[in-house]
Amino acid sequence: MTRNLILEEIELEGFKYASSKIKLNLNYNITLLLGPVGSGKSTILDAIEFALFGTTYDVKSSRILRLDDLVNDFSKYAYVRAKLKDIERGVVYEIVRFKERGRKTRTRIYVNGEQVLKGASSDTISEFIRNLISLSIEDFSKQVYIRQRELEALMYGTPTQRAEAMDRLFGIEILEDVFRAISLGKFEEQITLTELQIAGLKKQLSEISDIETMRKELVVMNNKVNELKKKLENINSNIEYYEETLNKLKKKEPEYKKLKEEIAGYRAVINNIKMRISEVKREALISELLPRLNKLRFKLADLLISLLAYKEAEKLRKEEVTEENLPHFLELLQETLELVNDRYYYIKEELNKLNNELATLEVQKDKLLTRIGILTHHIKELKSYEDKYEDLLSKYGNSQEVKDKIEEIESKLAEISGLIEYERALLSVTKEVLRKRKKTCPVCGKEITDEDLLKIEKAITSIIRSEYAKYLEEHDKLLREKENLEATLTTLKSLDEKVAEKRRLEV
Repeated sequence: MTRNLILEEIELEGFKYASSKIKLNLNYNITLLLGPVGSGKSTILDAIEFALFGTTYDVKSSRILRLDDLVNDFSKYAYVRAKLKDIERGVVYEIVRFKERGRKTRTRIYVNGEQVLKGASSDTISEFIRNLISLSIEDFSKQVYIRQRELEALMYGTPTQRAEAMDRLFGIEILEDVFRAISLGKFEEQITLTELQIAGLKKQLSEISDIETMRKELVVMNNKVNELKKKLENINSNIEYYEETLNKLKKKEPEYKKLKEEIAGYRAVINNIKMRISEVKREALISELLPRLNKLRFKLADLLISLLAYKEAEKLRKEEVTEENLPHFLELLQETLELVNDRYYYIKEELNKLNNELATLEVQKDKLLTRIGILTHHIKELKSYEDKYEDLLSKYGNSQEVKDKIEEIESKLAEISGLIEYERALLSVTKEVLRKRKKTCPVCGKEITDEDLLKIEKAITSIIRSEYAKYLEEHDKLLREKENLEATLTTLKSLDEKVAEKRRLEV
């Protein structure tokens, strides 16, 4: 069922095997009807089918069963009520069927509790229900309510029974009935007739298309005819104008002939005058032109000299302009002008090259100036090193002299170091001798006491230490002088490179 319709309730009484009233609530997702054979399960399903379609498929497809057979044998009438609900729109539909024996079935339709289609025909009511559920009784019997006998035929029947059941469920038996009712010859005749009708229709369509084409062509031709008529009218009006003009000209023809003769006479006079004027002009022109050409000749010669074309200039100077050689001179003048033009473009090209070279040299010049500026700045920096170098030279001499002084100091240091070691050894020996002293003086024979020994030791130690201190002081002085000279030598070597670089840059 469409529109989200559900069957909420079914109520029946006196229908088939239901002698008493039965009312079932079917408003569940799944409803199962369970019971033994003959308990009325199929009766309820047939009642639903009867409520929806006013009959059952068994009655409709059978030649024996009638609607009166749906009324229970112990009842005078059969009553069925089905309640449907559109869950999407919330509309409730009720279909009530009432069938008495020997009478037509009466049907009532209720929408939300109100009766509709009062007094309508059974066909109208059936159409309303069919539109509501969008199913025919055949579709219902194949898709919704499949009989037990058909299921048994599919499951347990012979191949023939299975085929018949499948044919009915899929609607194939309808085609078989049609084929049985209509012979193959009739089909062929009908196909042939249909083909002839199609051919005739095609011919008519082609004729119609030809007529349509001709109609369009006729419209185009009418338009062209109208255009030609307009052109013809214009031509007629032009003819009238030209005829009128021609008549006027014919009247003036004698005057025109007379005027033509006069013009011919005037033309002869004018030609004669022109000839005379041209001769006079030519003589005057030549007499005026020759001096100017001679001046031009010398100017061009000077121009050729400035363009370094000496031979051509000399040739032009020698070529004097006269009336006889005027054509030749004009040719020479043309050649000279072409030469000047060629030289001009050649010099212009050379000038462009020189300009490019000059621009390149300017760039190089700028680079050199920048380099010179950098070198000048560097020379100024090196000048301070040179001054320091000269100062060191004046104080200590050159590097070799400083080396000699260092070697001399090193020699003195070695000598003083020897003296220091000698004094140190002498002091040690003196102490040792005094420690192993004799008790009498070897000179005067006087006994030497410990006090005398101590005085002698102090006196000797004082003498030795004074010498030792003097040597140490001199040693330290020489050592400092050596270190100073070594630092000076290192500085001189470094400054030698700087001064050499400065002098090289100055050169």
